Parts: sequence; C-alpha cells; structure tokens
Amino acid sequence: MSKIGVFYGSTTGTTEDVARKIAEKLNVPQGDIHDASTLTDALVKEYDVLVLGTSTWGAGELQDDWYDGVKVLKKADLSHKFHKNPVWIVKILSIPSIVFSLPIW
Repeated sequence: MSKIGVFYGSTTGTTEDVARKIAEKLNVPQGDIHDASTLTDALVKEYDVLVLGTSTWGAGELQDDWYDGVKVLKKADLSHKFHKNPVWIVKILSIPSIVFSLPIW
C-alpha cells in the first residue's frame, strides 16, 4: 500500500478541515497530515503520494504557507512518487464544497 502524506495551507481553517476530511476518506493517519509551512525535502521523501491543499486569495494568489513549500517541491526528487504525474495539487476554493485537482508535470 502506498504511504500518503497530506499537506495543507490554511489561513481561516477551512482548507485544513477539508484536508482532514480527505485524509480520513483515504485512511491517512493523523501523523501524516501536515501544515504546508512544515514541508521539507525529508518529508517529501517519506511519502509515495502527496495530497496538497491550498485556499486561494484575492485574484487567485497562493495561500501564504505554500510559498516556501512550492520551492521545496520544485527542488525535491519526485521520481519515486506513485503516479506518472508525481504531484497532484488539490486546490480548494473559498467554497469548501468545490475541489479542483491540477497535475504538475
């Protein structure tokens, strides 16, 4: 079974709530759910699958906790990830019932 890590960036708590619900549906243990501000290369290496969640602000700007997290992902070796599209971003908009996933190649 693939080890899944869930990372979220949340200012008001809505994205965190949705990330925890997604993790619950995927049977991800609480210890594998992380705030995006804690994302490191070592954490990326721990998981076969990354589920990344962010809210958007203003005209679609990234949530603050993700700015450093995106830098970590760009530098990380994602070759061992479980999918030909190694990272999926789950972009959670202001309306928590709307979820879009965008592949990063």
